[in-house]
Amino acid sequence: MALLRKGYATFDCDAHVWEVPEIWQRLSVAERERVRPWYWPEGDELVLNGRTRMPGTWAHGKAGDTDGWHADGRRVPNRTACVGPGVERPLVRKLFSMRLSEAQCAEVDRAGAYDAHARLRELDAQGIDQVMVIPLHLLASFLRVEDAGAAALVARAYNDWVRDWCAAEPRRLFPAAVLPLGDPLASCRELERVAGLGFRVAMLRPVEIAGRYPTDPAFEPLWRSFADTGLVAGVHTLGDGATPWGNLLERSVDRRQMPGPAPSRCLGFVHEAMLWVGSLLLSGMLERHPRLRMAIMESNATWLPGLLERCDALARRQAPVLRARLARLPSETFHASCFISFEGDETPVFDQAEYFGQIAAWASDLPHIDGADAWSAIRRMRARGVPAELEQRLMGGNARRMYGIEPLLCVREETAPPAFPGWFPSPQEIEREFAPRLRPAWEKAR
Repeated sequence: MALLRKGYATFDCDAHVWEVPEIWQRLSVAERERVRPWYWPEGDELVLNGRTRMPGTWAHGKAGDTDGWHADGRRVPNRTACVGPGVERPLVRKLFSMRLSEAQCAEVDRAGAYDAHARLRELDAQGIDQVMVIPLHLLASFLRVEDAGAAALVARAYNDWVRDWCAAEPRRLFPAAVLPLGDPLASCRELERVAGLGFRVAMLRPVEIAGRYPTDPAFEPLWRSFADTGLVAGVHTLGDGATPWGNLLERSVDRRQMPGPAPSRCLGFVHEAMLWVGSLLLSGMLERHPRLRMAIMESNATWLPGLLERCDALARRQAPVLRARLARLPSETFHASCFISFEGDETPVFDQAEYFGQIAAWASDLPHIDGADAWSAIRRMRARGVPAELEQRLMGGNARRMYGIEPLLCVREETAPPAFPGWFPSPQEIEREFAPRLRPAWEKAR
């Protein structure tokens, strides 16, 4: 396979960083005691509200960490830090099917998940010039912290930590802020603070938070603050069975046909975002805040044209019964105010590159289990005949325009994959076991 070249700067609009225990050490002694009962790292776990324990992102996988996928006690890699240079989905899938030792799990872990200098070396190998780094637990379990004051302290500590983390190379690493969303007014204060520190985006989840969905009037001050500060509202979905929506998916399937966490992890991302975008547009919220810019992240993008078409049809045919009086079609509002991320294996996006050319931004999801580098996305785009101008927009131009960031080209040529440990499965083993099943029939026929 020929190595690729590029003459433009790529921008990864949604990658991840570990929330390491050191974040909590940024709190004063009194603040630690305030936070400890509500959201605290303990050993390899995070303790939520003093009673719910969950694996920390810094922990190696164990039996049970993957919701029963591995019940025989074997070790599994850390799902949140297992993909790096040369390690992509077929190889990761094979690794998760193997019996690994503690030492082998450690070899799979990516230092770039928690070390900024290691991350920069990984970016060079992955063809990524610039990246927005986003947490994981602070988009999921953090939303269920029952004490608003404790949540505000954790959000401040994380935001200060991730800003310092990105200072290792501030032209390439950019921090995304988190907010204590259970208290919209406290979120406004933190949003204004991080805006003063130079952040470009703050993250939200499109789920019920402290009994309120984000279109609730209680969130109006926060949307005004986003518009006033100019920060992008990064709306990031997750496959989280603990949310009402994810829990509904988990309870609605036949476990004999879809075992494990598949319902929420496979379907939750997309359904969470579809519900949000429809609610956002048909409620008139974006028309009330025309200066607000929003990014829909980690939900795939191929569902968007159909959803916008349905929203437009509803706005045309049933305008009298809509509570909001819309001044323009929902699709026009979305294209004027919003962006959506896509990952490198979403070939339908490439087949509709003209449609997505101004609103879609590539995301790697690295170093998570389904992450992939820039070169794999570029290779697929070129195989589908995406014009060079659209390739540049999709792989970096749109993300930088959204965030207001100047380009920095650091990587021009793809390098050969690194040498792997001798115990890694060979490409031939992976091909025999997985490749025929990893390609859909319609793509094999091409």
